[in-house]
Amino acid sequence: MTGNIKLAGFEIRKIDRKEMMIGLALIALSFLMPVLFTVQNFQVREYMHLALEKQEKTDLMVAALRLVMLNALRAAPHYIGAYYIAESVELYRRGKKSWIPNACMILLILPLVYEGIGLVHGIRYDFGLPALLLGSSVVLFRRLDYQYISLTKKNLMLLIFTIAFQFLDIMPLMSGLPVGRGEMSSDIKLFADVLEANSLLNAIGAVGILVVTLFATIILLQLRDENNLLRLSEEKEKMQTVQSRAALLEMKNRTYREMKYLVHDLKSPLTSTQTLVGILKMQCEVDGRNREIEYLSRIESQMDRMSSMISEILYENRCSPSDTKHILDMALAQISVEDYASNVHIDNEVPELQVSVNSILFTRVLVNLIHNAALAVEKGRELAIWIHVRARLVDDLPFITFSVSDNGCGMTEQQQATMWEQGISGFGSSGLGLAFVKQTVEAMDGSVISESQPGKGTRFIIFLPEVVNHGTKDHDTFH
Repeated sequence: MTGNIKLAGFEIRKIDRKEMMIGLALIALSFLMPVLFTVQNFQVREYMHLALEKQEKTDLMVAALRLVMLNALRAAPHYIGAYYIAESVELYRRGKKSWIPNACMILLILPLVYEGIGLVHGIRYDFGLPALLLGSSVVLFRRLDYQYISLTKKNLMLLIFTIAFQFLDIMPLMSGLPVGRGEMSSDIKLFADVLEANSLLNAIGAVGILVVTLFATIILLQLRDENNLLRLSEEKEKMQTVQSRAALLEMKNRTYREMKYLVHDLKSPLTSTQTLVGILKMQCEVDGRNREIEYLSRIESQMDRMSSMISEILYENRCSPSDTKHILDMALAQISVEDYASNVHIDNEVPELQVSVNSILFTRVLVNLIHNAALAVEKGRELAIWIHVRARLVDDLPFITFSVSDNGCGMTEQQQATMWEQGISGFGSSGLGLAFVKQTVEAMDGSVISESQPGKGTRFIIFLPEVVNHGTKDHDTFH
């Protein structure tokens, strides 16, 4: 769930339900651990009594190590579960991510779980120094916020720390501290005193803590380096994206400047020709040559149209009403030289209706979609591309839809999720085509959607507002 929920001065921006459910499931599992893992099936008491009968310190060491593993297995679910629950919630204070509420959440959950297990099973879990150290480790790990590291690796770290701190419970040296106050831990230390194995038990506990903690520290440093590398990699990708966009913008600006000079060069002789045609037309009107006047009027009309098209090339944000038939004729003219031109079928129900577009750019939109449709059809399969034009009402407003469909290979959901991004292409091209389509259509107050299934083809549908009054409509800027 995402959203902004304010609570006691904090803002909850994200709650990951999956992580929350995993955390709650682990907490529930911790209530089953005393049943699944017991002193009996770990044979702790058997080895303790065997050590006393034989006066053998080795058996006592085995009993102590078995108790360490038993306690670690029992403790792991609720510590990892508490971490999952805290990790699932993102809280912010004054615009900055805060870890303190998550830490308080962890330190509140753990004692409650201890009390709950005691009530259910009648087992007293001692919330002593090992529990406090392990709880602090969970809080510290949450504070480090290794956001690029998977939860599996983080949980492995917590499991290792869980094992390390359980060694404190079996060390007689720690008896003066809130450590090892459970029934079995006390019995282990009592047996060690009888067998004069206190020094050995302390040594095993110290070595165990040292080795496991050293191992955990090495892994923690590796995770830190991995997190830093992944963060740098993401920042590098963002920088490359920014640089790519800047390069495209610079290229666009340079192209615009060059186009501006080109349009000026095209318009100069065109204006002169229009003037000459106007003079000839006036002379023909004086002489009464009606046929010549009709020819010159047609030439004048086509030259006005050419002038308008040249202006649209220069001014991308200028739109004017154009009927759907004219738009489709322009698109078909551009693809007429392609091998697939004969496989493009037109179904235009509203040839006389108009939309306000930059006809040059919108023609390129249709050509892009048609070209992609042709590429999507596998070799050996008969190509069929359909362009349907319909009038529709969307929220009681009149729209014209242009749909381009094919019988090609289709796209997966993952491909559809990224197809509008620049640089994404399934045909080895620059990947600018669909990004151009979306940006251009949206700039003309329209929208575009896609429908696709693998193996069944793809359909793109463009929605453009219909021009109800056929007057000229120029946009100074696009929305």
